[in-house]
Amino acid sequence: MNGLALASYILHILLQQLTEIKNEKSELITSLHEIRQIYRKDKLLKDLVSITVLALQITPLDNHDSSAIFFIAIRLLSLLAYLEMSETCEKVEQTITLSILGETIISFLKLLYKVFVFLHCISLILNWVVTLEHFYGIQTTWLSNPNLSYSSEFEKYVLGWYWGATILSTVGFGDIIPYNNVERFIVSLVEVCCCMSFGYFVNTIGEMIKVRS
Repeated sequence: MNGLALASYILHILLQQLTEIKNEKSELITSLHEIRQIYRKDKLLKDLVSITVLALQITPLDNHDSSAIFFIAIRLLSLLAYLEMSETCEKVEQTITLSILGETIISFLKLLYKVFVFLHCISLILNWVVTLEHFYGIQTTWLSNPNLSYSSEFEKYVLGWYWGATILSTVGFGDIIPYNNVERFIVSLVEVCCCMSFGYFVNTIGEMIKVRS
């Protein structure tokens, strides 16, 4: 997943240099040469930092079983990279003239992408909680549940995704539960965020149906 995030961000950087932008005077700039000049001046350094952060996560240095605070911070910083992508997606969308059907499809795909990123972030947060707990000597975590089995970091990621999906969808099967007060506090925050996000997603679907009708 870290490799996918890195590839997505590289695509985001390329799109920034191919889409029209507005200067400080709100004048539309279409020249690729001028767009790239503005990019190098305003965003190059920030993107280099984001790329470095994401690249570090796919190196052998970042052992997910390690409790190194440096790499925990690196993983947290990587979430900021996703905030940059939505701006570029909006610029690309604005350059395309779409029919009502096309707009509905684009809106649906954007919604799926937001759900995907939201669940991805929840999974990372839930797994980071376990890493932090191990760092402070807490061995009994939500992954210690005897009903859960995993043999790789990816399977732990899938378990976090699954738990996040059950919280977001308000299903709550109860097969994964927090095991201590730290986890209860974090999960309660996640639940509040999920409630607000669930309302947003349902409202977005309602708006798409309204446009189609």
